[in-house]
Amino acid sequence: MRLVRLLRGVRIAARFGFKFAGLTGCWLLKLADELDNTALMKARMRQQNSMLLNGNARNSLILASQFGVVGKLPWINEDYFLANGIGETNMLLELFNQLDKLVETPQRPCTIEFKNAIIAFHSAILESPQHPKVIFAFCLALHEKKILQKSIERAEKSNTRGGRFSELKKGGSVDVERELMDFVLGPLTRNIEKPGMETDPIFNIILEKCSGLRPRTHGRPTKLGVRFSDDLALVISNTLFPYN
Repeated sequence: MRLVRLLRGVRIAARFGFKFAGLTGCWLLKLADELDNTALMKARMRQQNSMLLNGNARNSLILASQFGVVGKLPWINEDYFLANGIGETNMLLELFNQLDKLVETPQRPCTIEFKNAIIAFHSAILESPQHPKVIFAFCLALHEKKILQKSIERAEKSNTRGGRFSELKKGGSVDVERELMDFVLGPLTRNIEKPGMETDPIFNIILEKCSGLRPRTHGRPTKLGVRFSDDLALVISNTLFPYN
């Protein structure tokens, strides 16, 4: 458990703007690999939840990356941080930046399910990069709760562009309906079904529309209900399509 205090130190430093002394930073880097112990999984999960739910998620991830412990957080891809750095091209950081802005509002608390939904979405799009119009249709479907075909038609007519993220395909024609279904029923479903990756059942809105199957429940129900899906659509769209 003492090793997990490394993550706690990173979380507290990110929250209050503390800096590590040189020797302390060296010990963080030296001891980081010992956090891989599977016996510490639950403790690492608790620290991750505390890091990402308090309105300082972006700063916590940046600091964790700088001291070599970001890959010790469950479902966070360390190689992604090595490849994309901690700038504006890091989609996961920008998603959590939008989440930080959202939870600054007192009546908009963040839940574990919401945090997991963001990680699951990013893991899926990292595994299978998508055309911007496909993700735009995904956001519309989350937000509007209407017939999926209407969201697809709106996305097809939009001028949505890929922007700065490598997870989004650049230009070209796209079959929005087919690729949206492939994305939802493939990478997204695999990620929200990972052990411990509880997400809000609101994802069932998309699963049900795409598959025609009875909705499946992933995790426990939440009281946020419709607001959960609206907020998730807001976080994704503000990150990927800030000028649309």
